[in-house]
Amino acid sequence: MEAWREDQLNALLAPGGQEDLFGTVAGLVRALGFEHCAYGMRAPLPLAQPEIVMLNDYPEAWRRRYHDNAYLLVDPTVRQGAASLDPFAWSNSDDPLDPAAAFWEDARLHDITCGVSLPALAANSVRGMLTVTRGGEKLDDQELQARWPQLLWLGQVAHHGLAREMLARWRATSREAMSGREIEILRWVAEGHTNRQIAARLNITERTVNFHLNNAMAKLEVGNRTAAAVRAVVLGIIA
Repeated sequence: MEAWREDQLNALLAPGGQEDLFGTVAGLVRALGFEHCAYGMRAPLPLAQPEIVMLNDYPEAWRRRYHDNAYLLVDPTVRQGAASLDPFAWSNSDDPLDPAAAFWEDARLHDITCGVSLPALAANSVRGMLTVTRGGEKLDDQELQARWPQLLWLGQVAHHGLAREMLARWRATSREAMSGREIEILRWVAEGHTNRQIAARLNITERTVNFHLNNAMAKLEVGNRTAAAVRAVVLGIIA
């Protein structure tokens, strides 16, 4: 298949902007016989209520409808993808007793009748899912079997690349704001050392340790030293 030439595959693996990478994914999705795609990622932070980042190339009418009706909370594909890492094909439910019947009917009215969702897990326990959709004829077993290897590959590589771009942006913002000494002290905090032990190890006063920790906490937008160390580890600022 022409769309799977080596240069196009390399484009997914090479560093690049988030928008360009998603555009490449969308092109490969169309080459596989689908019309639209969406990528959602559960960010690693905040820990108590992680942010959900979403990209898609759906028509504006469906984007607005999805947002205005808070469909993210009832979308059955999102729920299944959050519960398991197993990829799955789906089609609109015709059951009026289905709890998500209104969602399915709305999707059908916006020419979304079937798709495949591909959950994935990347570094730092970052979960994501690529979903490819189309209207018209539903997927049959023969077509799904023929497309399955490429869909599985695309789901994993798309997640790897898009999660890399998103995390790199957050990491760069935090790292640029922090000094080398702040990062060094957070590394010792992550190792379980007290402020007094860190002061002795670095041959500085405990007051100086507190000063750098307070600065680090402010830059990382957390309220204590433990949360600062956890956030720094999750973002890859310290290893």
